[in-house]
Amino acid sequence: MRKRVWIIAAFAAIISGWMAMQPSPVSVDVAHVERGTMLLTVTDDGRTRIREKYTVSAPLAARLVRIDLEPGDRIEAGETPLAVLQPTNPALLDPRELAEARARASSAEARLNQLEPRLTLAKEKLNFAESELGRLRQLEARKSTSSNEVDAAELEFDSASANYSDVVFAQEIAAFELQLAKAALEHTAIDGSADATDSRQLPIVAPITGQVLRVFQESATVVTPGEPLLEIGDPSDLEVEVDVLSTDAVRIRPGAAVFLENWGGAEALHGKVRLVEP
Repeated sequence: MRKRVWIIAAFAAIISGWMAMQPSPVSVDVAHVERGTMLLTVTDDGRTRIREKYTVSAPLAARLVRIDLEPGDRIEAGETPLAVLQPTNPALLDPRELAEARARASSAEARLNQLEPRLTLAKEKLNFAESELGRLRQLEARKSTSSNEVDAAELEFDSASANYSDVVFAQEIAAFELQLAKAALEHTAIDGSADATDSRQLPIVAPITGQVLRVFQESATVVTPGEPLLEIGDPSDLEVEVDVLSTDAVRIRPGAAVFLENWGGAEALHGKVRLVEP
């Protein structure tokens, strides 16, 4: 019996000695592992700008009546008068300027005609993108398609919508320029003479709804064809321009998510990349 006790004691001593000679365990931190996506970001400063701006120019040589509008004033398409041109003495247009006005009218008409098929195509693409997005959303609700396909369809719809808006804006401006060029011709007599009465005045009406951004000519003065008078745009239609390094630009794709911070509000604004310019 005593021999067995000594054997057990010796065995315990050997085990204790072996454990004492082992290196101390290293403390580690543990955490629960979850599968997720990795988010790569590019952070830089940007500035807002109006997406579509238009400079209203004089269509012919004339005397400009003082412009009472100021930057920030609201304008309505087809209603708000922007400027008034009066005939100069002895004629509103000389033969050379008359030929130039006719050329501008022809050019404006050609641009307007070129935009017709573009507008039709842009509308068809927008309708198709909208239909495709609706179809994929229904499939996603039934778990029959992936979220990546829905995201791609949303990007295509946003792109088609932006393209359609651009073409509509271009068509409105082309129609305005054509109307202005024709009005300049109507206010010019064939024989080179012009009646300097109020009935011969050429009013320029706002082609779009928005605000006055800049006034280039505030006082009454004589202007030449093509001389800028005002700059107008819609401040509610904004986009953000961000300058990034070339190494970062190659990793950014249209449709990528954008988070706008420090813009003046408490929460970040969400957007998407529309275009990566070279």
